Parts: sequence; structure tokens; C-alpha cells
Amino acid sequence: MVLKIKANKNLLGIISFILIGSVLSYIYLAPFLEFKDTMFLRLDWHKEFQMAGANWITLAKYHEFPFWNPYISGGNFLFAHPESHVLTPETIFLLIFGPITGLYYSVLFFYILGFVGCYLIGRHLRLTYLATLYLAIAFTFSSYVMNNLFVGASTWMMFGFIPFAFYFLLKAKEDWRYGVPAGFFHAMLYLGGAIYPYMFFILFAGIFVASDIVANRNIKFVKGLVALLIFSFLFASIKILPNLDLYSVNPREGGTEKIPFGFDLLKKAFFDKHQAWNVVSAFTYKGKNFHFPYYGVYIGVIPVILGTLGIIVSTSRLKWALATLGTFLIYLTSYEPFSFIWEVIYHLPGYGSLTRQARVLIYFALILSVIGALFISKM
Repeated sequence: MVLKIKANKNLLGIISFILIGSVLSYIYLAPFLEFKDTMFLRLDWHKEFQMAGANWITLAKYHEFPFWNPYISGGNFLFAHPESHVLTPETIFLLIFGPITGLYYSVLFFYILGFVGCYLIGRHLRLTYLATLYLAIAFTFSSYVMNNLFVGASTWMMFGFIPFAFYFLLKAKEDWRYGVPAGFFHAMLYLGGAIYPYMFFILFAGIFVASDIVANRNIKFVKGLVALLIFSFLFASIKILPNLDLYSVNPREGGTEKIPFGFDLLKKAFFDKHQAWNVVSAFTYKGKNFHFPYYGVYIGVIPVILGTLGIIVSTSRLKWALATLGTFLIYLTSYEPFSFIWEVIYHLPGYGSLTRQARVLIYFALILSVIGALFISKM
């Protein structure tokens, strides 16, 4: 009887989060879903529409698997392209609604998915319903994903898989077998073309697990992390292997991106409300021109205060403090005084082709949201 009540409670919780997430996501994305604003046609959106269209016509008209894109540059890879998203739910939306409308509705779907995934994290951490709701809102609607969508990086919609990967990583601490579903959802980032979220999740997970080991003096968590990495590679290998073949012929040079450091720029990055819908892409600071959307995530004063208080009141404050500082430090490597740290990470396999290491911000937003929720739950 008790188990039945608990199961019904969990089911009601998930249903309520699906409904609330659907409403809030639709309201938040309303300007996006009007399909009218030409700002979504600038920068890289032409590339995203072209790739979505190539997938759609290959599947819908020719009934073939989209291995090849004959519609650009005399022909190019499609499935083996790092940003391809054939093996994700996005393809279903493209087939139902077409290549343009389907891409937009895919964004709505992944926002709802990410919102619901935060419910699982809240349940695992034994947060109150209100605290879990705060976590879902603070993470899902932080500006970073929309900052990237604004400049045409539609693959960032795959962020909806991140809460699920983190949830199963948390569970893998006690049972390494949860590293298998953690690896699956992590692999879905790669299969969806979200290369940066995929690669930076590895750093984030490593920092989080290392923080837990230092705080608890127990290396048991390592087994779960290793399981995640192994099964992530196995699940995503169908795309990773052809990508490696592509890179062997045409390697992409990344390098260390360095921008000037200043506390006023740091303040703008986290507290400037002119992000997401009205973010200015080109920005010049101390004579350096760069794309600001990659370096900013509007968090706001209240979440920062709640996150700070969450570390103070948490019984695992050392773990959360180290994980937060470690993730933030990766972000700081984009700034000249801290870039020497990225010079080391740059030589790790797979990271030499990445630029703009500030994209780890999505995970800083996640962990800050979790810590703030921990504080709310203890109030």
C-alpha cells in the first residue's frame, strides 16, 4: 500500500512537471515559435536549416538514410558531420512538421524534456516540491541555451538530455550500473550534434566526482564515472567512429581563445538582463572583439545568493563548493590570466578541436541551480 502511494505520488509529480514545463516553455519560447523574427535567420541559422532540410528530404522523399548531403559544396558528409542529429527525437519532428517548423518545435520539446529531467534530480536529492520547481526553472530558463540558439547553434537544444545524464550520474555513486543510462543520455548529446555539451560534461562529471571523493574520502564513485564514459562511447560510437575518420582527413584546429579579464565584464556576463532574446552578438572589450553570447549566462542576484547560502547550509558543503569552483574555473580559462589552465586541457584527446571553453557555463548554471534548490529545501 505504501509503495503504491509512493508510486502514485511520483507519477503525479512527473505529470505536474510535464504540464508546468510545457506551459512555461511555451511562454518563454513564444517569440521563437512565432516564426516571424528575422533575428533567427542571421549568423548560423542558414546552416542549421540546410542540414535539417537535407535530413528531411532524404528521409521523407527518397526514403534513404541520410549518409550524404548532396545540396552543399558539391556534396558533403551528413550523418558523419559532427553536428548531425539524425538519431534524435528532432528527426521525428522534422518528419511530422517539415524541416523549418519541425526544427522550432524540437526546441520546445527539449526545453520541456530538460524541465522534467530536473524533477528526477530533485527526487534523488530529496528536495521539496518547491525546491525542485526552482531547480527546473532556474536551470531550464537560464539564458545560455537561448544565447547559443540566437547565433544559430541549434544543436544546443539537446541540453534537455543533460539533467537525465546528471541524475543517473548521481545514482551511479551507490550503484555503478546506473552509469549505463547516464552514458546513454550523455551519448544522446553527441548523437544530437551537441559536441561542446558532450565534451564539457566529461570535464564537469570529472570535477564533480573528484569533489565528492575529496569530500567523502571514498573512491567508490569512480566506478560509476568509468561506466558512464565507457557506455557513452559505446552508444555514440556509431557516430564517433566516422567522425574520427573525418577528422583524420580534415582536422579542425581549435586553440585557446583568450579575452581580456575585467570584473565589469564578469558582472555583465552573469547579471546583464540583455541576453537570450536581445543579446548583442558582436562585443568589443579592451580592444578585443568577440561573440558575447558564448560568455554570458544571465543568472541574476537571487540565484547567486541562494547558491551561496546552499553551500553554507549543506551537510556536503565541501563537495558542492569544490564542484562549483572547479566548473567556474574552467569558464575562467577563457580569460587571459587563467588561460594557462586550458593549455593543459587542450592536449587531452578530443579537446584540441574545441574553441570557446566558456561554453562550460551550461554546467555552472546547472550546479548553481541545484545548490540553490538545496537551500530552499532546507528552509
